[in-house]
Amino acid sequence: MIECADFSHWQTSVDFVALKAAGVAAVFLKATQGEGWIDQTFTQRCVEAHAAGLLYGAYHFCDDSPPAMQTAHFLAVAAGCTPVLALDVPSGIDATTGTVFDPAIRATATMTLALPKEGLDGPAMESHVGELYLADISVPPRLYARPPLNIHIDPLFACEEVIRLR
Repeated sequence: MIECADFSHWQTSVDFVALKAAGVAAVFLKATQGEGWIDQTFTQRCVEAHAAGLLYGAYHFCDDSPPAMQTAHFLAVAAGCTPVLALDVPSGIDATTGTVFDPAIRATATMTLALPKEGLDGPAMESHVGELYLADISVPPRLYARPPLNIHIDPLFACEEVIRLR
C-alpha cells in the first residue's frame, strides 16, 4: 500500500522528513476553501515537503459559493505549488468526456483511483493530466461484477498497487 497523508492548518506541526523516513510517499496540503480563504501553512509546507523528497499536491475544501469562483481561487493559490499532483482527476476536467473547462488544473502527474477514466485518455489530455498512474483503493473485483455495473475484470493490482498508464 502506498502511504499518503493530508495536512491543513489544523495540524500545527508536521515533520516531513520523519514522514518520508516512515515510508510516506506523498502528502496533500490544503490550499484554499471557498472563494477567498487561504490556508496560511500551505506555501511553507510545499517547500518543506519538496525538501523532504515527498510528492505533494494541493487540495481545496468546497463550500456553497459559486464553483467557478472556487476553482479560480484554488488555481491562483495552488499555482505556487509545483509540481502538481492531481488525485483521481485534475480539477476542471470531466472524467467521462475529457471536456476541459475554464479554469482547469495542469498537473505534472495524476493518480487516478480504482479504474482508468476514459476522459483522461488521449494525447489532447497530456498537458492537463501529465504522467498518468492508476492506484489501488481496495475495491474488490466482485463489486464491479454486480449489477448495475456488470464489469468483469481480473484483479488489476495483483502485482503492483500503482500502475503507470503513461
